[in-house]
Amino acid sequence: MLSSGILAFTIMRSGKPENQLTKYSTGERTSPGLGSIVNTAQALQMMWAYQSQVNILLKKDTLTSADSLVLQRAFENIELVKKQVHAQRINAP
Repeated sequence: MLSSGILAFTIMRSGKPENQLTKYSTGERTSPGLGSIVNTAQALQMMWAYQSQVNILLKKDTLTSADSLVLQRAFENIELVKKQVHAQRINAP
């Protein structure tokens, strides 16, 4: 019960999801290739974080409504990261 409350206030924020990949700037001093590598690494870190959330929830015997919302949000964020990485590949020089 306590963990559901903590998850509700830390992970399940209301509002539109942020563009997580543009949140961290690689700076203009780096080459475009290095910036792409950094963005991909950040995307992988986010994917691992979302995947670990999913794995923790899937180990539970039953899910609460809060758990279901966290699970749904994690899947939405995974899809968002996939789309952003795909868009970066298309726009890469």
